[in-house]
Amino acid sequence: MFIVIALVAVVFAVSNRGTVTLNLWPLPFEAALPVYLVVLGAAGLGLILGVTVSWLAKERMWLRARSAERRADGLQREVTVRRPAAPPARAALSPAARAARLDDE
Repeated sequence: MFIVIALVAVVFAVSNRGTVTLNLWPLPFEAALPVYLVVLGAAGLGLILGVTVSWLAKERMWLRARSAERRADGLQREVTVRRPAAPPARAALSPAARAARLDDE
């Protein structure tokens, strides 16, 4: 996919070598640049800004998820501490142990 995008960018650059005047109003700067440089530069800047905004949003969601995970772990520990110990299940006992237990009762 990268090769296709690079090929399209090269063809675009070769086809649009004319110059345009870039005036950065209200600053007193003016530059004569090739059309392809202006267009591809704007696309690159948009790509960088989009990736940055996406990364910041992902980072925020990751922090929220991590905080929720810590809170869930703490609540799980609290439930474990407060829950009384359950007696052993009868199904887990062997038949001989069950018979011995019934004799004791």
